[in-house]
Amino acid sequence: FCGDIDLLKPVRGASGEKQVFACSPSRGVLLDGRAKLWKEISWNAPVSRYLQSIVSIADDFSSIVCQYRLGRLAHVRMSDQRVTEVWNWYDDSNASVYYFEPQHIVISPCGRAVAYVQRGNLFVFDVASRQTVFRWMPPWKKINGLSFDGSGRWLMLAHSENQLEIFQLLWNAAEKAHTKNVQARCGCNTA
Repeated sequence: FCGDIDLLKPVRGASGEKQVFACSPSRGVLLDGRAKLWKEISWNAPVSRYLQSIVSIADDFSSIVCQYRLGRLAHVRMSDQRVTEVWNWYDDSNASVYYFEPQHIVISPCGRAVAYVQRGNLFVFDVASRQTVFRWMPPWKKINGLSFDGSGRWLMLAHSENQLEIFQLLWNAAEKAHTKNVQARCGCNTA
């Protein structure tokens, strides 16, 4: 394996077998349950030239999210390695004297949506429409983590008040994309 490993994720294969996905900016490998090479994934020339680190991968291996070039976050569809820019520091909407990289970056299990936190705000980006479909500024100081459930319909957020916020993501079945109607469903005290 060349270079540092950016992401190590236990996954289930198409037949339910246990596997591990490990990747670096140069390539990815899928290992079987006995840590033997099952499949190798390489990035095409344009992607590999600018890919800096991989931060998340869809459960179905359809796409990855990576730090791409300087100051950019990108979604890469694995079938054709098409790059969709999710976040760009150089955009006017993100311009600031200070550089705040997105944190807690997660991709939905199907690869259709990317959620992240930046400057204390929660963002949900729809890859198909290439738009941020939800932005929420919570009243607390810090978001500690994000996670999609296995179906991709729920996004969970843990924050500094030791609570979970759960959002239901509503899909437009005809377009297979998020609608702009994302609702907070409940807050559960985890203490």
